[in-house]
Amino acid sequence: MLAGGLIYLTRVSIATAVQQAGAKEIERLKSDLAKGLENERQAFALKLESERRAFMQALEQDKTEATRALEAFKAGLALVAKRREVAEGVASFIDAYKRTPRAATVDQRRALEAAYYKIVLWVPSELVTLLTAMLAEGDHVKPDPKDLLIAARKAMLGSEAGPFAGRDLVHLADQA
Repeated sequence: MLAGGLIYLTRVSIATAVQQAGAKEIERLKSDLAKGLENERQAFALKLESERRAFMQALEQDKTEATRALEAFKAGLALVAKRREVAEGVASFIDAYKRTPRAATVDQRRALEAAYYKIVLWVPSELVTLLTAMLAEGDHVKPDPKDLLIAARKAMLGSEAGPFAGRDLVHLADQA
């Protein structure tokens, strides 16, 4: 019996030692797993933050480019609107010029001069020269108003103005 008790005690001691060693190994594995997971989590967080920064930088660049494009578009629209306004001013000046008689009153001349001053700041110098020649006193040959329209068209549209000449424009008042 003593031998049986000794064997039993040895078995129990070995089982307890194996169990304790297994528990320690499990704790070590848990610790290693936790450290590995924490390292992976930190690496993932760093990568995620790096990608977030890169995305935000790209987004900011896109936003800047879009803002520039929008401002350029707005400037283009403003230019088109100003061109349209100047074109209307040139047409109004020509209309006022044609309606003003040679022996105009002071008020009629002032109205024509006001139309002149309204557009002279915005048109190219070649048009200012034509406008001024139309208003100048004297017996010199005055420019044809249709040529002034063509010059204004070329100044505003550039190469898109086409090959028009003053003779290509219809003037219905002369046909009546």
